[in-house]
Amino acid sequence: MLPVFPVLPASEVLSMKIHPQCVPCLLGRILYEIRLAGGGKEAEYRIMKKALEILNEKYSYERSSVEVATEVHRETYKILGEEDPYREMKRRSTKIAKELLPLAEMLHKEAEDKLTSAGTLAVVGNLLDYGIMDAITGPEVLKENFLNYYRQGLDVNHLKEVKNFLLRTESPRVLYFTDNAGEVVFDRFMIGELKKMGAEVYLVLKGVPILTDATVEDAEDAGLLQMADGYYTTPSFYVGVELKKMDKKLKRAMEEATLIIYKGMANYEAVSEPEGGSYMPRLFLMRAKCDPVASSLGVKKGQNVALLQI
Repeated sequence: MLPVFPVLPASEVLSMKIHPQCVPCLLGRILYEIRLAGGGKEAEYRIMKKALEILNEKYSYERSSVEVATEVHRETYKILGEEDPYREMKRRSTKIAKELLPLAEMLHKEAEDKLTSAGTLAVVGNLLDYGIMDAITGPEVLKENFLNYYRQGLDVNHLKEVKNFLLRTESPRVLYFTDNAGEVVFDRFMIGELKKMGAEVYLVLKGVPILTDATVEDAEDAGLLQMADGYYTTPSFYVGVELKKMDKKLKRAMEEATLIIYKGMANYEAVSEPEGGSYMPRLFLMRAKCDPVASSLGVKKGQNVALLQI
């Protein structure tokens, strides 16, 4: 039996400042990014030199990991002259996810606890992330290991509490921050279960391509847009959500939401800053892929998390 992990009170501060382990991870991802875009040796030298300059200037315990990462990725894209170096990787991820959809549908249909099954499928999809330490190397790896990943289940599971909370609320409204392209194919199960509880579900997608994060085009390709009641987009190039630069529509939606769901580590890292505490209740739905994030959450690396803060 898994240990009971308590629902976090809204007053508990979550903080994900940049950690020493973030530095080699970020540099590794930048190198992966350059090679994915076919940048060549000269680009590798120029971009890695620039990345080191930014880290030398910006690395500070006062800064969040996503804030520093965003600046490094922005310069990388600029030097590469590429708006979306992950474009083809995202398409491959969506293709593989669609091929796995019949298996996911069968697993969900056979599950006794549909909500936990939906959350598990959403977190399994969260593995479609590349270029970071200990991440899978490509979407084909997910295809080969999908069933084993699903069988792990949720190591922290607050979805029963989520259900009880939403069922007590009249006309609940859920704001669902998506994560990676391909991954959004599996978010359909969670959205379907939320709608069974009478919730309206609104997606938040990237308005500007960054890393493998899902844009409106990616969500449409995944067949997700028609399932939701609407969607919002983030206005800026940023790893996660840049709370300080949200437009008025998205800010109002966050203020009025009954529940906000944040998929993935980058969204968690971004809203673990003080500004993020203004928007509650919230559910973090992800796999803790690295030690710094796992430690900040109080879980183990590699655990699957559906963590409610209310």
